[in-house]
Amino acid sequence: MFSVNAIGPPQIARAIEADDGGWYAWEFTEFYPEGLALEVSPMTNPVLHRSLLYLLGTDGRLALHNDSRHNEGFRVLDKPNNFVFECDDYYLFDSDEGDLMALLMGHRGSPVHVVKLNEQIMEWEEVESLEGRALFTGTLTTTMVKTSVKWMQNKIFTPRLYDWPEMIEVDLIDRVGELAFVPVSTAVMQHGGVSGTGIWMCGLGPQEAREFWEAIKMDYSIWVDFSKFKLAQSCIRNVYTVSLYS
Repeated sequence: MFSVNAIGPPQIARAIEADDGGWYAWEFTEFYPEGLALEVSPMTNPVLHRSLLYLLGTDGRLALHNDSRHNEGFRVLDKPNNFVFECDDYYLFDSDEGDLMALLMGHRGSPVHVVKLNEQIMEWEEVESLEGRALFTGTLTTTMVKTSVKWMQNKIFTPRLYDWPEMIEVDLIDRVGELAFVPVSTAVMQHGGVSGTGIWMCGLGPQEAREFWEAIKMDYSIWVDFSKFKLAQSCIRNVYTVSLYS
């Protein structure tokens, strides 16, 4: 289990599980005040890519941690140097094909860029198509999935809400000994009185990018790909409901 501090010089701590189910004490790496400064977007989680842990800087640089050399902590790579364009929100993720990628989004939604790391020359290359995939981002997790639903292909989905309600009416339901809060109405009133789910989508072209004026960012939410987990359908429905509306 790892804990990452990305404010100032990146630091990482590790805890190892014992045979009795407990945990050994945290092993902290040292701070390195010189040469390791990396400004990390607050919306970017560390990403495990090919057994190495990566952090993305807002300028496009990467910090890397190798668990086999835990005491060395993070080190900032010489390449890639930077992005060729500037945005306000940066999201790092590992694609479904094992590529290290990032999504860059303007504060109001536009422009939107998707880049992939060319690991042979260690440079970011812009991606013009998701090749039929859907990309879910805008929260503390970003995930890319294959989909057979045509209207979802080559689209980027991000949760942004207008007029977040002060109170949500819910029913308390007991399912197999677990309590879940289920909203009476699944609709959220958006700007202008339009009822919807609060999920926005856009394409990669500037003509398709949406502007999220007066929108509320879902900083505390995460996307979950249930296809990676073996859960019963009733459990999936339970977790999905709680994660959206609790």
